[in-house]
This record gives sequence, structure tokens and C-alpha cells, in this order.
Amino acid sequence: MDVMSKIDILSDEFTLFHASREGIVGDISLKSKETCDLGKRFYLGFDKQNLIGRAIGGKNPKMYEIKIDLKSINKDKILFLSGVPLIYCVMAFRLNREYKEDNNFFKIPYIKNISIFKDLRDYLDTYDVVICNTIDDYLNEYVKMFARRFITEKYLLYLMLNTGIDYQFVVMNQDTCNKLQIVNEEDISMDVIEDYKVKSVNKKIKMREFAARNKAEFEYLFNGKKINGILKDINKLTIDSMINKIKKNSHSYKMALLEQSIGVFIFLV
Repeated sequence: MDVMSKIDILSDEFTLFHASREGIVGDISLKSKETCDLGKRFYLGFDKQNLIGRAIGGKNPKMYEIKIDLKSINKDKILFLSGVPLIYCVMAFRLNREYKEDNNFFKIPYIKNISIFKDLRDYLDTYDVVICNTIDDYLNEYVKMFARRFITEKYLLYLMLNTGIDYQFVVMNQDTCNKLQIVNEEDISMDVIEDYKVKSVNKKIKMREFAARNKAEFEYLFNGKKINGILKDINKLTIDSMINKIKKNSHSYKMALLEQSIGVFIFLV
């Protein structure tokens, strides 16, 4: 998907979508879990069909069409996040709790006390909006495989790039939430949810077939780092070096989106 065909970052306003399990009651607010991709934020997507999975399991699933006026947001407070920095940021939030149910050899690590991840969380809090890859139902199982040391970060990035995953617009604070406007609300029927579940299973199968067909498993099996290797070397990183990498990445990612050449960029980081 070409992000810039759906969002021109220089335009004044545009419309995004949000799926909710129980519906929005009152004002738009930060109600997601602390361990979502980038923490407790308000997550929007460019394609509502890809968001249906986020409403599964709810008693009153809703889809919202939401308008945002970019004139009200400082452009310096919009971060484009991709590549290896995105993996680190997702780790900083998703692994910020102890997975007590994992008692086997492939226990998901607990990174709460690693200072650089705390610094990353604090750094992201300085932004109003982050635009990044969506970790949806299709990719979620691969994120768990990465967390359990089955695959490398390069393999995970390869799947993000090549399997038609959507992008998300993450509102980082309540002040920015207050600038959003709901323009439409509709129920998500059980028929739509069941159809999504079938398509989800089929897409997971296609992802595996794609990776196998392109020999990705073999190419990245010994190329890149698994999570234990990343954590082993984490003390070699400083928050300043990580921030510099994120800023460089953000500028390049934005330019790549504008030039519709994401594929060229993502493996340069």
C-alpha cells in the first residue's frame, strides 16, 4: 500500500479509521493497553478492513471514521517510524510486562528494568503522532515468534515490508486526541467479523507460502539478530545513538513514502 496515496502529510486534513470493541463513550481518549505496539495510545488506520480484528471479542464492536486537521499539529511532532528502530520501540512496550504463562525454554523476555527501553518510551512521549507499520493479527504471531527467539529482526522486517501490511497513525497523547473529530460511526456485524476471521487464516497461510517461496527463512536464519542477541548487546547502545538513528530513519522513511519507494529504504537501516 502506498501511504502517501492515502495521506499527504502536507495536506490540511484527512480521514482515518478506528475499530473499537465496546464503542467510544464520551470524548476520544487513550484507552488501549500499555503493552500495545507503542503503549497506551489511540490507534488509527488507513484501511478499515484491516482494523476489524481489533474489534473481535467485544460486546458492541464499532467502526469509526475520524477526521484530523494537520494544521493543528506541529509537523516537528510527527514521527515516521520503521526499520530496526520500530522493532526496538515495539519491544520497549510489548515486552514491558512479565509473561508468567511462559514457563518453557522459549520464555518471552522481561525488559522493564533495561534503562534504554525506558528511555525510548520517554522519548516517544515527546511526539504527538507516530506513523509506522501496523502489527496486526497477521504479523502478531511473528512478533511472538521473534520474542521467543525463533526468528531474527530482519525476517520480521521482511514480512512487514512484503506481505501487504497496512500502516497506522498513532495518536500519542490526550491533547492530540482532543483535536480528532468523529464523522461517522457504524456497527461491525458478526457476519463481517466471521468473514474477517476466514480471511485472516487465509492470509497467514499466504504469508508462510510467500516466505517459503522467496526462501526468506533460509536467507535470514543466520542474517540479523534474534532477540537474545539484541538484549546481549543492548548495553553497547546509548539512548542518544538510538534517538539519532530514529531521527535519521524518520527522515528517510518519510522521503521514501513520498517517493513511493519504501522497499528500497527499509533494508538500509
